[in-house]
Amino acid sequence: MEKRQPVAGFDWLTPIFAALAIIGGVSLAFLITTLENPVLLVLGVLGLLALFIVIIRPEWGLYLLIFLGYTRVSDVAIAEHGLPSVLKPLIAIVGLAILVRWVVFSKRPQGWEFPALLIGAYGLIGFASLLHADDFTRAQAAVIAFAKDAIIAIFIIFLLQRAQALRQLMGRPQRAQGCLDPAPFRIRG
Repeated sequence: MEKRQPVAGFDWLTPIFAALAIIGGVSLAFLITTLENPVLLVLGVLGLLALFIVIIRPEWGLYLLIFLGYTRVSDVAIAEHGLPSVLKPLIAIVGLAILVRWVVFSKRPQGWEFPALLIGAYGLIGFASLLHADDFTRAQAAVIAFAKDAIIAIFIIFLLQRAQALRQLMGRPQRAQGCLDPAPFRIRG
């Protein structure tokens, strides 16, 4: 019996990727020539790359989020060097990656409802303190800071879906602290 050769069909991926590459190149060239600060374009491209990496490997976004939160790198960059926040864009990237994984890939986080309820209840108690605060602006700042931390905590809960990720994560803060500990660099004498 004679084997049939498959009929070669037209590959649609090649022209689609070629068109996307041309459109992307023209768009980047236009943005580089029109933007006053091309560094923003580079940061935008790096942000998109980070988004794709976090969509594919959400643990990496979790590790980076924990590292930046634990070491307070973003706060030091803002206060000491006048640089923009690194943590806020990362939180947006992680949140968008969670949403994309949930909607597009149907990878719904599990086990987040009860912790989110507890965090929400605690937040309501903090919000109620605004009604009785002597210094309203100070209490309001504390509630806003709690809300930011609550969002980060819920994102961490969303991303901690495997026990292995939790075990790996438990070693990260100690390693981060070891990197920042000045004790090995002290001159003994």
